[in-house]
Amino acid sequence: MSEQPQDGAAASTDAGSPAIGEVGLPEIDAALAEVGGLTERPVAEHVEVFERAQDTLRRTLETSSDDG
Repeated sequence: MSEQPQDGAAASTDAGSPAIGEVGLPEIDAALAEVGGLTERPVAEHVEVFERAQDTLRRTLETSSDDG
C-alpha cells in the first residue's frame, strides 16, 4: 500500500528521487521547479540555483510578513 502526497508535498518519481510539488505562488513554484531540474544541469551550476531559490524564498517570506 502506498500513500499519496498531499498538495504541495514532495512526491516520488519513477527513479526514486523526490519531485517538488507546486505551492500556488508563481515565484516559489518557479524557484522549486528550477531546483527540481538540477539533475539535468552541471554540478557547477547548483550553487547559483540554490542561492537564487533562497533569495526568492526570503523575499517572499519578507513580503508576506509585511502584509500580515
